[in-house]
Amino acid sequence: MQLEDGRRGFADIVLVSREHSNRTLLLVEVKKRAEPMPFRNPVPQVLQYRKALEESEPRWRVKPMVVATEYSPAVLNLARSLRIEAVRFDPERNRLTQA
Repeated sequence: MQLEDGRRGFADIVLVSREHSNRTLLLVEVKKRAEPMPFRNPVPQVLQYRKALEESEPRWRVKPMVVATEYSPAVLNLARSLRIEAVRFDPERNRLTQA
């Protein structure tokens, strides 16, 4: 997708939701460890990708989500303050839970 600064970017996962009554794309950014540093913080990335998707697909609602095996408290606080769903992946159990 074309980003605001002219660069091209790639979201990790974009899915069409059948759970929502209106046309919704689920935009998922995945990290092994989510930390508040460039290229490790999924929140700014998913926001940037959401804006690009909303501009290129205006008929769709875009719901951002971040997934990581580990989160720093700062990243979790940022996601919560922006109402972005944060999910923890447990590789040993192969399960997703709310972070």
